[in-house]
Amino acid sequence: MRRMLFGWVLVAGTGIPAIAHAQAQPELTSDQKGYIIYDRCMMQAAIAASRTDAKDEAIFGMAKTQCAATRSQVITGQEGNREFLAALDAADADKAARFPEWINGVRERRRQRDAQHPAPGPAPSK
Repeated sequence: MRRMLFGWVLVAGTGIPAIAHAQAQPELTSDQKGYIIYDRCMMQAAIAASRTDAKDEAIFGMAKTQCAATRSQVITGQEGNREFLAALDAADADKAARFPEWINGVRERRRQRDAQHPAPGPAPSK
């Protein structure tokens, strides 16, 4: 079964909604879904760890530890799928190499944002 996704736009100047496009989206396979789930886990864990005082170089290991159960779940039933397992291993190798620089950038952008928009201080006491 194909799923249809519709985008809505307003017809210029009329305020009337119109279908912008309809595009058939193929159903994802279980290994594709598993790859996405594991990737999202790793990215979310890394972002959460970036809010700690952990060194940039330690973030990948922290995320991998936090997502070990997720990885185990997504490979269940895929143990014989060498291509899938190799893709997960390759993604881990890529993340291990790229996370320190990426996390450094995430932290720098957060510092810049916080400098431009400081958190409100405590309410004045009466």
